[in-house]
Amino acid sequence: MKSVSAGGNVVYVISQPSAQESLNSTISKNAASLLKDVSGHTHIVLDNERQVKLLRGKVGMLGMFPFANTAFAKLLGQILKLSSEQSSIQSFDSKDLERCLRTKKRTFIGSTIIRDPKDPTLGAAIFQNCLNRSPCPLPKGKPATGSMLLVVTPEMANDPDISKHLDAAISYVGGRTDTLFAGVYVKEDLPGLVAILTMNGLD
Repeated sequence: MKSVSAGGNVVYVISQPSAQESLNSTISKNAASLLKDVSGHTHIVLDNERQVKLLRGKVGMLGMFPFANTAFAKLLGQILKLSSEQSSIQSFDSKDLERCLRTKKRTFIGSTIIRDPKDPTLGAAIFQNCLNRSPCPLPKGKPATGSMLLVVTPEMANDPDISKHLDAAISYVGGRTDTLFAGVYVKEDLPGLVAILTMNGLD
């Protein structure tokens, strides 16, 4: 960045070995050293053991990590894309994204699709599903910042009951961060309510 006179921070993305990979002492030591090196900076950790468990039975061994890496890149790309879009309901803009990515220490990213957005426990369902389906290690402690991006159909956005549940879900997740940035976007032809959760400033 200095060579092109650019500003900003680097967000490091690193992986931690699976249980099988950790049997190699060199891999294990290198992973621990890398994690220590980036611990004071904004970083995302991809847990290979969690990725293996999430994809087991769905992807062959040869394609597992390429598939996992592509899925994570698409998820991260979706966050960047949504931060540049306007919403008639609530926008998560580039300044909000910058605030999250400037938060030092670890960032957690997870996503889920909720088939029934009329679930009265929508907030808990989104939060738990994002935790369970993330390739990142589970969060520890209360995050300094976070974001929850919800993508809904026009029918969901016009339903007063679902709107009430969406407000409650944002409040539920907001209570688990010091500062939560939220965005609600309307798109056609979704398989359900799409939710993306990030938590920043984790140990």
